[in-house]
Amino acid sequence: MSTHSRFGFWRQLFGAFGGALQWRVLVLWMIALGVVALIAAFPVWRALDGALGHTIDAARHAFGLDALALADLTRVFDKDTSVGFGVLVSLVLSLLLSPWLTGVMLAGIRYGRAGRLGVLAGEGMREYGRQLRLMIWSLLPLGIAIGLGSWWMDIAATHAEEAVLASSARNGDRLALVGAVLVFILAHAGIELTRARIAVLDDTRSVLRAWWRSFKLFLRRPFAVLGLYLLVCVIGLAVALALAWLRSRVAGIGWGAFVLAVFCAQLVVAALAWVRLARLRALAALVEDDAARRAA
Repeated sequence: MSTHSRFGFWRQLFGAFGGALQWRVLVLWMIALGVVALIAAFPVWRALDGALGHTIDAARHAFGLDALALADLTRVFDKDTSVGFGVLVSLVLSLLLSPWLTGVMLAGIRYGRAGRLGVLAGEGMREYGRQLRLMIWSLLPLGIAIGLGSWWMDIAATHAEEAVLASSARNGDRLALVGAVLVFILAHAGIELTRARIAVLDDTRSVLRAWWRSFKLFLRRPFAVLGLYLLVCVIGLAVALALAWLRSRVAGIGWGAFVLAVFCAQLVVAALAWVRLARLRALAALVEDDAARRAA
């Protein structure tokens, strides 16, 4: 990239979506999260089968549950402790896998489509410690953002109780909600920018130094960072929601319906991984552009 050329915002944005179509990275994500989902889903499936699988309305329940069936299931889930245990185990496993999955994505950015499955998985393990430390460190800025948001919401609630006009109370609630979402986006964008910087520069093993250098880049080019972050999220999540809607339309009994439902669910997982990788690639392009400008 020429150090004197302007940063091609739209070119980098849409290039990130195309560059994120790395099937090996997406397959590793689908396998890992598929295992997590199976651990959570198996106790639920067993409870559903025991409660509804042998009733005269079993075929109808395969297409949807009415209010009475849902009420019965609530009682079943309350008594079956394996459901809650399965969900807890899957949550812990997903947290433990998160640094590795992030490392796989960073390896995908470094190697591109040339990276083999074994290389990507190995690089994910090499990055595990640093990404785990960054995940722990991210609790501080994200926690501050959540705390500020909660404080503003409490102030808005107090204002609503004292407000004379209902419109004034609603405006206060909306303003507090917008502020809470904004500070969370700022904090999360800073963490994602740190991960993107690690992917392309990798000039320090300290996550604090990497975060601080990314924070200074954020201050230098806030609109580019937020623009790429938000647009990738909006466009990508629209695709993921469309696939999730398609999955909700798939229902029925038999192996054909089951395979189709699993396939659609995996498409949703792949779409979410694709969005994450596209976001990191877009921010990584910005990091490279900034480094080239500063070196010129």
